[in-house]
Amino acid sequence: MAALMRRGCEIWIYTSSGRSPRYLKSWFSSCGISIEGIVNLDRHEQIVGLRGPSKFPPAFGIDLHIDDSKGVAMEGKSHQFPVLIIDPNDPHWVERVLDEVDTLIESNGRWQERRSLLNQPFDLGQFFRDCLARLSSSEQRIPAYAVAIAKPDSL
Repeated sequence: MAALMRRGCEIWIYTSSGRSPRYLKSWFSSCGISIEGIVNLDRHEQIVGLRGPSKFPPAFGIDLHIDDSKGVAMEGKSHQFPVLIIDPNDPHWVERVLDEVDTLIESNGRWQERRSLLNQPFDLGQFFRDCLARLSSSEQRIPAYAVAIAKPDSL
């Protein structure tokens, strides 16, 4: 999971169980894993409905579904979404996942752009200057000291 996060992947949990998103997020968080989103049975049924496939990742913006169920692979084929099937007994399953993700990243310009942004240091000062510049270009007036590097001693 850490290797996926370093690659800029958003990690989602898609489960056919009824476990609550709060429970799942806190469980993964206790392991140091940040979860972007959760699709449980209730959410799946609300969005996909009862007559759709058991899992349908494109409805949630998920690019790759990783599962151990061959049935989900068959649904992926018939509903045209990518599924990587992993055998839990395969000692090389982690490498298979990372290889598949790397292949997706290399073939997708959006991923490459996102990856390059993640490799750049985040400049908090520039972020605020950009936000203030967008505000100042609107009709709101921003005091000159707000966009300066340093705040004046007296106001």
